[in-house]
Amino acid sequence: APLVVSPNSRSRCNSDGSASTASSPPANAKRRLNGPGLREIFNCRNNRAGEDTSDEGSRRSRTRSGENFGVYSGRHATIILRTRMDNTPIFHIRQGQMRLSRMNLIHECTGVDIWNGNAAVQIQPRHEQRPNQNPTPIIPAAPHHSPSALVEDSKIMSVSGRGIVAIDGSAAHIRKCHIHKCAATGVYVGGAGSVAHVTHSDIVQNGIGNVRTGRRRPRGRIIARGHSGVYLEQGKATL
Repeated sequence: APLVVSPNSRSRCNSDGSASTASSPPANAKRRLNGPGLREIFNCRNNRAGEDTSDEGSRRSRTRSGENFGVYSGRHATIILRTRMDNTPIFHIRQGQMRLSRMNLIHECTGVDIWNGNAAVQIQPRHEQRPNQNPTPIIPAAPHHSPSALVEDSKIMSVSGRGIVAIDGSAAHIRKCHIHKCAATGVYVGGAGSVAHVTHSDIVQNGIGNVRTGRRRPRGRIIARGHSGVYLEQGKATL
């Protein structure tokens, strides 16, 4: 079933990066739960609040530069994941279909495996490990669905890796999205049978690496600059 994040629901982030809904907290815990910490992790805001519509030329300029992407209206949920767990995505779809709508995703984890986890959204089936063989993906049989995700009206940024990864026979449907400032590839498609369909989206300023001014990373944990905006290694992509 699709995952729905409601601005009025209370959610928490599990240790594996998944989101779950919690019941109403006791009275003595409300102050802690309503503190700035959780508001910074799960919050909704109007992207057009405070916008000066009188200066039409300035507004269009900001829209073209990506500062105020025009497809956003109404309320959006913001999810920020910063973790020391290696190669941990915000969402990992292994089977079935997930719909992500009107979300701002900001992702940062340790590790450099941008094929298997270091991404904001990872769409990848489970694998079977056989003796003396490489892991092989397990494709669900009908009526079950191969992993797929519909991402719409959203902003996605990964400080440490890729934006969206569709790999090993999975599918990504992306529309009206702004995928930007990812350390590696904005959208990656790989593995036999993988599919990506991208419409009405901006994929800009990606492949900038994960080395920031004033921050030092251990050797072997660096994502170099120069990755693509969209990279098709195997499968099919339609833009």
